[in-house]
Amino acid sequence: MERLEQFLAANPPYLGLNWVSAQEAALRLLALSFAWQVFADSANSHAGRVGLLARSIAFHAARIPPTLPYSRSQNNNHLLSEAVGLYTAA
Repeated sequence: MERLEQFLAANPPYLGLNWVSAQEAALRLLALSFAWQVFADSANSHAGRVGLLARSIAFHAARIPPTLPYSRSQNNNHLLSEAVGLYTAA
């Protein structure tokens, strides 16, 4: 969780290269959701960290819808991965 906290502190929502691509945000959202399931019962998963993870998932999910028309126009895996990201966040 410390690495996640470092990443999130260094990459605030919607700023920087890690937020340019909605597909990247969707894939990271999947990883965050997986991490939530894996570390939920850890002694290091206190309420503050769980809240940070939940807020991060929400920020990642909110990043996707504004660029869905672009994703549709690509005719590749962008739309599929972004849809899976939104479904997972829901």
